[in-house]
Amino acid sequence: MKEKIEEKLDELLELLDQEPKIVAYQEKKKALLHHPDFLEKMKQFKSLDTYTKEYQSLKKELFQNPDFREYKQLENEIDLFLLEMNQRFQVFVKKGERSCELSVENIKEEK
Repeated sequence: MKEKIEEKLDELLELLDQEPKIVAYQEKKKALLHHPDFLEKMKQFKSLDTYTKEYQSLKKELFQNPDFREYKQLENEIDLFLLEMNQRFQVFVKKGERSCELSVENIKEEK
């Protein structure tokens, strides 16, 4: 039984790896990571206090980049999809256990 579940989960992960939104998300991420100026802005953005004007200004600047906007939109859609999957899988997991939880990071790590 456990082997069958693992086999089905492997099939599911393969399907997820081929999901167009996940593929597009990974491509956008790679494209953004190949821009040194973007990486520098992200590093600066993450280090700022969220209540500063500099933070707000940099956030606005980042979201003016259409690739970044699409990346964030895809990220949100994937997160919502995975949240829905996690809720469905809760039927198979005892209350309080989190071993079956999926995330965008888990999918990326599987590759």
